[in-house]
Amino acid sequence: MNVKSTNSNTDINYLDVVLNGYSNTNNREFLEKYFYREFKKAEKELLYEADEFFKGCLSIAGAFYTSLEYELFKRKDELYFMQNRAENKTSNFAPDNRNISYEERCLETIEYCTNELKEIGLNFSSIQLHSITKGKFTGHLYYDDVLFIESKIIEAYQKIINEISSIKKTVFNLDDIDFSNISPEYYENKAKELDAANRINFVINRDFIERSGVAAKGIEIGDIGTRLPDWYKSPSQAFKLFEDYYATSWLLTEVAGFLEKVYEWNEKAIKEKLNELNEFANEAEKISLAKAYKDVAGDFSEMQKRIYLRLKHGSYYKQKSIEYDNTFHSAKIIYGKYFLFKDLLDSKINVELNVSETDNSNKGNEENPKSEIDAGFMELKELVKYYRNDANWHKLQTALDTCKVNIKNENFKKIQFAALFSIIYHLENDEGVKIFRDDSNFKKVKSLLDIILNADSGSYKESKLSKAKNKLTFKYRWINLL
Repeated sequence: MNVKSTNSNTDINYLDVVLNGYSNTNNREFLEKYFYREFKKAEKELLYEADEFFKGCLSIAGAFYTSLEYELFKRKDELYFMQNRAENKTSNFAPDNRNISYEERCLETIEYCTNELKEIGLNFSSIQLHSITKGKFTGHLYYDDVLFIESKIIEAYQKIINEISSIKKTVFNLDDIDFSNISPEYYENKAKELDAANRINFVINRDFIERSGVAAKGIEIGDIGTRLPDWYKSPSQAFKLFEDYYATSWLLTEVAGFLEKVYEWNEKAIKEKLNELNEFANEAEKISLAKAYKDVAGDFSEMQKRIYLRLKHGSYYKQKSIEYDNTFHSAKIIYGKYFLFKDLLDSKINVELNVSETDNSNKGNEENPKSEIDAGFMELKELVKYYRNDANWHKLQTALDTCKVNIKNENFKKIQFAALFSIIYHLENDEGVKIFRDDSNFKKVKSLLDIILNADSGSYKESKLSKAKNKLTFKYRWINLL
């Protein structure tokens, strides 16, 4: 057996590392932890990186496996040779005392070889440790032993990969997307960033290689692959993952596709697209909710409409995790297109109208700042009323993203105020409290207020707002600030 036990550039003898772990009874019981500790020592003392160390250990397990494969190949070759000779009546048998004919001995040999070929496997032979380690280790390694060693090396490697991933993991924030951008490539790249932020790194093992077959060509045991994230057991958490990752990914696909066709956020094109989306929604609403909840039978168009109703009305996916729904792929497309993308287009039309109205209302008021401010607060109240409506609440974030285009725009400040008060209003109902009790979302509220205060240099930045910033608490009734 040819085992390359050391790396020419290092002092590590990988054969010793592997066999010290397996031969020691205590180490063997906690073999994953043993390999983890050995890497930590190599990292600290010899400045090894994870891929270098664990690939070295896996190379030893791989050499063991190859040796067993070679012994199996040799034995099968012997059996096929014996079987072929017996079938052709060319076997040379040693004399025996049994009173049986040459033909009978040939049939006996054929049966023996056939049966062994059916049953023989990698456990046929073993690796003699005494011979490959020149007496340093004794005993035998069988196929199951080699698989056990290999699996524990990979488990230790996976633990290290998880630690590295938790440190380097990027967070994708939809708030950071500039929806004023008109480049399809921009959204395609954002979709890749979203995918990278959500996928899980894993160490490829033997089982993955064997199951993947041709698809795994060029991939080796110990390489790092990526997979989709695990689903949460809670249906509501599972739906949040569905919304934040899968459906948002489709939203970005829709935006890129839209801009590839019309090249810009063209008002006419937006309205035409909205007409198309609304037509679908109106047709879907003609189907009874009871039918939609019961099943999604029917042609493809009918199925899509029933999924739309499941997503829009009631609590279907709060009771049943969307992970287990056999319409998951269609659901992510429908939610990304008919909810998220539609909201984005709605917000662009609304913002365009609001900006136009603001520009018109400012004409003739240039020399009367007080009346302009009063008018601003009146319009702000109307925006608050709009976004406080539960039916429009989900449109708020999209509106904010659109308004980030021009921070100097008066409409931007009014929308930001509306956002703040709408958020606080929704903190007073159960669902809002669940959302914003999360630390990351709570910080968004604080950041939002910072934006408002920093964006304004006029009378909006009153002491009342400054004091409110320091009193940010779920019990404070922010709506009274209006």
